[in-house]
Amino acid sequence: MKNTSVKNRSIYHDLLRVFATFAVICIHVCSESVAWESKPLSSPTWEYLNIFGSMSRFAVPVFVMLSGSFMLDKYKQDSLKKLYSKNILRLVCAFVFWKVFYTVLTTLTGFGTGHLWFIPMLIFLYAITPFVQKICSEIKYERYFLILAFAPMIVRFLQEYIGIGQFYSLFENAGMEFVSGYTVYYVLGHYLTKQDIAKKYRIIIYLTAIVSLAFTVLVAYETFSVGSVTNAYVYEYLSPNVLIMSVALFLLFKYGV
Repeated sequence: MKNTSVKNRSIYHDLLRVFATFAVICIHVCSESVAWESKPLSSPTWEYLNIFGSMSRFAVPVFVMLSGSFMLDKYKQDSLKKLYSKNILRLVCAFVFWKVFYTVLTTLTGFGTGHLWFIPMLIFLYAITPFVQKICSEIKYERYFLILAFAPMIVRFLQEYIGIGQFYSLFENAGMEFVSGYTVYYVLGHYLTKQDIAKKYRIIIYLTAIVSLAFTVLVAYETFSVGSVTNAYVYEYLSPNVLIMSVALFLLFKYGV
């Protein structure tokens, strides 16, 4: 598929960035709204919040995928010095500035700073870019990495909803955070940008994403209905259902624009 570009800019990447920005806002509106806690689960307001919140879970994964699609390809021409002096330094400066700003704001108003977690995560991904770029330089190693990354996610999912004992702890004890964390989205962004996905596989992914969305909405409802629950596993960015929805959206923009 030939990307539509204006002055070497990929249109579908830009549109994904805009769409994901609105999704981030939607997530915060749905999760922080007073109606989320004050309305009963049977109310239309709560159901709408749940639906839109579930639909927007792709936001952070897509942002990480966009970073991977550019950084892992761009680093082939950049040096380690440039990576730290330009990309990482900017993020560190931004994090320090906003951390101080929100610390003062928290002292005055009680407003939290939890939303800044995204920046240190991105700094870490940028820092390991030289290693990950080597993995992505050959398609067989890139696919192998993704398979390793999917395994802990699937096992965690099975443990969460089917109950297979403490098998997931084996992955945790093995220290597989490098492949089981947000690095998977970082690599996925590069892989999906560079590789052509056959139409028959895209259709399967789209249909699976629809099922995943319905699953997210229904399971979130069941989870919150238990009471005294502040979060649901199906809402987590590293859950298989959110990953499938994120991949489907990325492909939809790539082949639909």
